[in-house]
Amino acid sequence: MTKRWILGTGAAVLAVQGAAAWAAPTVEECRVIPDREKRLDCYDQIPVATPVNPAQAATDRQAEQERNFGLAESAKPQEERAEAAEVTAKIVSVRDGRSGKIIELDNGHEWQITSNGNLQRWLKPDQVATIKRGMLSGYRLTIEGVTGSETLRRLQ
Repeated sequence: MTKRWILGTGAAVLAVQGAAAWAAPTVEECRVIPDREKRLDCYDQIPVATPVNPAQAATDRQAEQERNFGLAESAKPQEERAEAAEVTAKIVSVRDGRSGKIIELDNGHEWQITSNGNLQRWLKPDQVATIKRGMLSGYRLTIEGVTGSETLRRLQ
């Protein structure tokens, strides 16, 4: 039993030392090398980070915020808790639900109208809908070219 433990420990130490020997050098390790050529070779062995395109990163973040717009805070990833101010999309379908009309947007969102306003009567597919966060709570739906607004909640 003791021999197995000693052999196992020895093998683990050798594996760690071998991994450390093959690890890429750090800038601090290269900086202390006095020989110019060896120092340059050391710097060349340091892996280069891939550059991030800031415009692409901003576009990805905006798309993620639009996908998460209207979801409960607990349903969102931690880093995506701050959300977009509004979402604008075309209405794909309008159908009657148990507690009000349900609209499906071309971005995949599905919303249910929770108020009894007159705007519901004018909802049709292919209209441009804008959904904004309400002043106190909830969300407000407005339709381009139609006056009025409705309160709604996100289903999907």
